[in-house]
Amino acid sequence: MSAPASGMSLLQIRTELNEQRFGPNMDSSLSRWIRLREGMIWSDSEWPFKRVRRSALSASTATPTMPSAHWKTVSLERSDGVEVTYMRPVDFNRAYPTNDSSTGGPDAYTVLNGQIILGPTPSGSISLYHSYDRRPSHYNDSDVLTVGTMTLDTDYPVYPAEYHYVLVAGAMASGLKVQNDPTWDALEQEFQQLLNLMREDLLPPDQYSTNQYGRDGL
Repeated sequence: MSAPASGMSLLQIRTELNEQRFGPNMDSSLSRWIRLREGMIWSDSEWPFKRVRRSALSASTATPTMPSAHWKTVSLERSDGVEVTYMRPVDFNRAYPTNDSSTGGPDAYTVLNGQIILGPTPSGSISLYHSYDRRPSHYNDSDVLTVGTMTLDTDYPVYPAEYHYVLVAGAMASGLKVQNDPTWDALEQEFQQLLNLMREDLLPPDQYSTNQYGRDGL
């Protein structure tokens, strides 16, 4: 996944909010409202920018070192093309008890607290292909994808530049609601419309729906 060629940095988003509706000395609140909407957008759908497909994963033990961006495993394959089957932790523990010293495969895996556990334990160093959903991430000013929400002025949203303004509309709605400004509802509707356009453009047809995301509870 490549960084957006252009778009709005955190500083530019915050400046837009200041110039449109909010006065000076509100940077802390503005950043908080932006991060709130950033999280809402990230969790809204199975966006393609969340997915890491068939990333190499080396394992020589039952608990390989996980990528720092890992959030949820989607699939796991051996380098010979055999899919490693996911098992619920309770079933995995029955099939591969802690006192089991057998090695091979692996043929199955489970996930506990974000850690993949392989069964049986690999007999040596092996290569796997790991597809997973990443944790919330952003681009820094060097176009490096970085785990976490935007915190620096030079950070950029991870999604295409044409949709960066959705954060302005969303954060503005959150701020106006906190201030009991009745115009927040119009901005919330604009946020929803932009988010629907984003879904329609970025999601495959079998995943896109017109269901509205629930309004924030501020």
